[in-house]
Amino acid sequence: MRAPEKQNVLSYLARTVIILFFPVLSTIDFATAQESGLAFLTIGTDAAAVARADASTASTRGAYATFWNPAGLAIAGPNEVALSHHLWIDGIRTYSIAARFSVGKTSGAGLFITGTDSGELEARDQPGPPSGTFEAQFLTVGGSYALTFGPVRAGMTIKYITERIFNDTARGYGFDAGLHASFLNNGLHAGAVIQNVGEMGKLRARATDLPKTFRFGTQFFPFRVVNALDGSSLVNISISADVSHNMVDENTRLHFGGDGRLLDVIIVRLGYMTSDALRGFSTGLGLEISDLSFDYAMVPFKDGFDGPAHVISLRFGY
Repeated sequence: MRAPEKQNVLSYLARTVIILFFPVLSTIDFATAQESGLAFLTIGTDAAAVARADASTASTRGAYATFWNPAGLAIAGPNEVALSHHLWIDGIRTYSIAARFSVGKTSGAGLFITGTDSGELEARDQPGPPSGTFEAQFLTVGGSYALTFGPVRAGMTIKYITERIFNDTARGYGFDAGLHASFLNNGLHAGAVIQNVGEMGKLRARATDLPKTFRFGTQFFPFRVVNALDGSSLVNISISADVSHNMVDENTRLHFGGDGRLLDVIIVRLGYMTSDALRGFSTGLGLEISDLSFDYAMVPFKDGFDGPAHVISLRFGY
C-alpha cells in the first residue's frame, strides 16, 4: 500500500513544480553575452545566511525567507520583525527591514524594504584624476506569500526596484518563486527558488539586466545531543549546501554552511563559497534569548579588496 502513496506524493510534487516554475522559466533570456547588474539583489540580507556563505535556500524561515525562498514563510512559527545592516566593500552600506506574518495554519506572508547606498564614488570623464564624485542608491520594496500544498510549500515574491546613479533614475519589477519540503521528521529539508525574474526601465540608453538566479539547496542535521532529564537540546549541528546559477552571467557557485547550536542559545556559523571574485570563507555568531535573536557575520574579502565586511541582524518574534 505504500508504493501508491509515494507515487501520489511524487506526482503532486511534480505538478507543483511545473505549475509554479513553468511561467517563470518561459520568460528567461539565457543570454550568455550579457552580464547582470544590480548586484545588491544577490547579497544576502541577514547575518545568519551571510555567515554560512548564503547556503540558505532550504534552511530559511521567518522574515528573511522573503529574500532567500518565499516558500519558507509557510513554515510554522511566530510572527517576526527583522532588521539588518551591512558594511560592505568600499563603504557600501545596505539597510533592510522585513516582517513575517502567519495567515492561517498553513500559510504565511511577508513584507520587506532593502536600501543600498554606495557612498561617494570617484567620477572620471577620461583617464587621469577624478573629475568629481557621485553616488548610487538602490531600493527594493516588496511582498511575499506562501502556502502549504500537502508535503510541499510554495511561495512567490513580487518586488519593485529603483536605481539611481548620479542624476539618472530607472525603475522596474522582479519576482521570485520557490518551493520547500521537509523529510525524515524534519531531519532533512530541501528547497528550490528562482530569483530576480523581471526587467528594469532604461538608465540613460540601456536597461540594467536583473541577476536572474536559480538556487537549489538542502539542510540536514547529522549530530545532536539532548539532555536525558528533560529532552532539551544541548548541542545541535546542521549542515547546509546550495548550488546557485546566475543565468545572465552564466556563473555557477557552490555554497556550504554549518551551524552549531549550544543550549539553543549560542550559535557558531561557518561558510564557504566557490567561484566568487570577492568572497570565499565567512563566519559568524548568533545569540537567541526568548523571542529576541542577534546575529553577526564577518566576510574576509579576497586579496585586492578592502575588508572585511560586517553584517548585523536583529530579529524579534511575537
